[in-house]
Amino acid sequence: HGQGSERRMPGEEVSPRCWFSNTYFYDKLTKLSGSYDYSAVKRWTKSIRPFQCDKLIFPINDNNVHWFAACINLRDKRTEVYDSMGGQHDDVHDALRRWLCDEHKTKHD
Repeated sequence: HGQGSERRMPGEEVSPRCWFSNTYFYDKLTKLSGSYDYSAVKRWTKSIRPFQCDKLIFPINDNNVHWFAACINLRDKRTEVYDSMGGQHDDVHDALRRWLCDEHKTKHD
């Protein structure tokens, strides 16, 4: 009782490889004010290989009032935002794309 169970979906070959950032990651990346700062999080992925993941998931706290999630979907080559309150979140898409480029330069140069 209470242990849960799982069953593979029909046709599901392999589960996606995902990495979940810590809840402070996006705040540090954007310095809470929208000012982008890669150096604040550069070492946070030192022990992982983000480009071998299918999805990178980022929980985001919006002004200590509301939580939503963002995703870099490497498999489908896009950024995604999941917010029950809606909204475009262009700043989040832009920051995550910029982080991905900086991460690639750092890890592949």
